[in-house]
Amino acid sequence: MIEVSTEDQPTSIEDDYIKKYRFWDLAEYDNKIQKNYCKKFNSDNSLRFITDWLPAFGFGRYKDDENVEDNGLIVQQLGYFWDDEIKFGSKVSILGGQKDSEIRHLLINWIIDGIKYLDQKVAGLTIPKNVLNNIRAMGAQNDFFKHMHYYLPYLREVDSIDPDTGRPTQIKQLPVRDFHQQGVIVFDNGLLTVQKEKGSKFVSYPHFRSKNPRAFFWVDSVKSHKIKTINEVQSPKGYWWDFLQNCCKEQVNNE
Repeated sequence: MIEVSTEDQPTSIEDDYIKKYRFWDLAEYDNKIQKNYCKKFNSDNSLRFITDWLPAFGFGRYKDDENVEDNGLIVQQLGYFWDDEIKFGSKVSILGGQKDSEIRHLLINWIIDGIKYLDQKVAGLTIPKNVLNNIRAMGAQNDFFKHMHYYLPYLREVDSIDPDTGRPTQIKQLPVRDFHQQGVIVFDNGLLTVQKEKGSKFVSYPHFRSKNPRAFFWVDSVKSHKIKTINEVQSPKGYWWDFLQNCCKEQVNNE
């Protein structure tokens, strides 16, 4: 199941957001738009599904080096709705390799579940009655989805300032990695940084993201635990303290 995270933020979904990125076209009868029905899908609808709808909900391709010839990954950057836009958060999940046969089924099942959710939960939003049948038919277009790695955009770039020119620019997002002066342990509600000279520090995701807008965390690296107090990770008898003590114990005769 592919998810959209709330990251403890209030959520609301506006009809305008769906209209902006929808990949279906409303049917017409007697020169009048029919809000309850959409036209039969064609290759253009399939293309808009991959280039517009999926990126609008955080989906994209990812490669460490886009110039290297490898399959790369299909990923989703988890986010939350805020007014009529999605704010993308700090966590990115991996669906699989971009040529994996199962990716098409995952995405089709995600959109079917998502459309059902929007139709049932969002007041005032009209979803065409035949859109699910059209989506299922689109899922049978094996030839089109076979080339998804050509059409799906890369993971969204983020706004930045060029240090040389001082002009606004966009830069690629990158996963957080340990390096020789700092290690990172990721929890459900934030991360613990351990630096060689400064010790350990726990920060929330929004705070970290505000300071490091291009950095994200792989969902698979997140520890399934919420830090409730700073003592859990920074003071004696906390989890981090116990971990260090256990690592530093000297064994004598295997004891």
